[in-house]
Amino acid sequence: MAEQSNFDKQMATDAMSFIRHHVRNFPEFDANGNNVHDNLKDGRVLCKLINKLEPGSVKMINEDKMGFKRMQNIGNFLEAIVKYGVPKSDVCQTADIYEIENIASAVGTLCALERKAQEKYRK
Repeated sequence: MAEQSNFDKQMATDAMSFIRHHVRNFPEFDANGNNVHDNLKDGRVLCKLINKLEPGSVKMINEDKMGFKRMQNIGNFLEAIVKYGVPKSDVCQTADIYEIENIASAVGTLCALERKAQEKYRK
């Protein structure tokens, strides 16, 4: 959440804007960073994002609200972005997103994905 000492509001705003650019109906970002976790925790938006960048990356997006299904979505997203070309060293852990362990790390992962997407777009 926003109170984490390494949480960068501008970086989070940029990451949320990146998602909003690619995923339809993605909510506005709360300037205090309070809804970053709410928007990412079930992994569905993340799966939609990578599928927009690289169609078919996540074959099935779980709509179920059960915790392990949400974690599976996040895990599938993380695996897909590594295949997309994001270095493993830039990829957070499932718990960083699902359990709000380190939302700053999750935001960093999204920024790394954005950099990779821009790199691929320029080629």
